[in-house]
Amino acid sequence: MSTDLVFSGYNSPAGGYTEDDEPDPINVVGKTFAEAEAYIQECKDHCIVRLGLPLGDSIVGTKGEVDWIESRFRRGLPVTLFYDEYRSCIDCKEIGRMTVAALTLELRGLFHLGGEKTWSLYDIGEYVLEKGGYSPYLLNGIMRHQEENGPPRIGNISINSNRLRNLIPIYRKDVKSQRK
Repeated sequence: MSTDLVFSGYNSPAGGYTEDDEPDPINVVGKTFAEAEAYIQECKDHCIVRLGLPLGDSIVGTKGEVDWIESRFRRGLPVTLFYDEYRSCIDCKEIGRMTVAALTLELRGLFHLGGEKTWSLYDIGEYVLEKGGYSPYLLNGIMRHQEENGPPRIGNISINSNRLRNLIPIYRKDVKSQRK
């Protein structure tokens, strides 16, 4: 498993990054994953899945983007999120289904796996706000260039998952029923 953070999002292609686009990471996480991908690709039977931003409840309730936002909202603490930082968010259950399908089919190569909708980080905050019925005053939004003293920020790193989805369309809804 890899990450969409191998891209900067500064010159996003229409329709999202594909597996053929060259990584251009701007932060330590992205650079580390890009190096790991290059190493793994030296093996002929590799299968690398680059994930969009996973959305869903984590096992312990403290690990994911939604968990972090919700933990602050529950305590009445504000959250500031970016209007112009975009990800292909994907439900954790779909990650599981699609990964099992890819392994079952013994797929090899590099694949993207993100949701079909692009969300800004601010959109995610709005989703958590509405779902939990929290005060709208807890959510603030800014543009990336307005942040001071922070790490380099990605732009639009939406990923195009058509390659993988076209290989396993029958697995999208129910992997178990398709297994022999």
